[in-house]
Amino acid sequence: MNIELHNILLNLYYVGVAAAFLVREIFWLRIVMIFAACCVISYGVITSNTTVIIWNSIFLTINSVWVLRLYIERRPIPLDDDIRDLYHTIFSEMSKQEFLHLWKQGTIKKGENETLCKKGELYNSVSCVISGNVLVHKSDSRVLYLGRGKFFAEMSFLTRQPASADVTAEEEVTYISWSRHVVEHMKKVYPELPQKLQLIIGKDLVFKLQSS
Repeated sequence: MNIELHNILLNLYYVGVAAAFLVREIFWLRIVMIFAACCVISYGVITSNTTVIIWNSIFLTINSVWVLRLYIERRPIPLDDDIRDLYHTIFSEMSKQEFLHLWKQGTIKKGENETLCKKGELYNSVSCVISGNVLVHKSDSRVLYLGRGKFFAEMSFLTRQPASADVTAEEEVTYISWSRHVVEHMKKVYPELPQKLQLIIGKDLVFKLQSS
């Protein structure tokens, strides 16, 4: 009976591995690999093959962790009313989980009748307007106003060069800032998040070039 059972389990393992090559969606691929690992671990137990048990237990653990993470990332997540529009109009390149993580890591600030970004200075953070408007200008000539969802100090942040324009808050402005260190640190949780943020900032730069 044991001989028949371990042969069945071994064949189910091979079926699972073969099926994994056909599955394109990463979540279900890992589910299939978990099934295959369970089969071959059972085979190892019946045949007293410690090496098979140990290695496939490691694979089972890794895939189980990833399945849990993918499930958490894909479950519906409600967004607060005050940031929902920002996600859908500006940060939609990110998953909701990435966006919420980014938002929580930012520092919310306020400014009024002051210069928020000065031409010629180097900035290691990028900011996004939450409420109010900021004025971007060079040599006393007005260029454009930036409102909710628009970035400033982004050129200095991206190029590591001094800012090329002044950004002034003529009225009360609320904005959120992320330092380069914080953005880089996010790779540990969401590896693609910094690249997605750069893409979003790049789109914002295109808008400014077209508007100025």
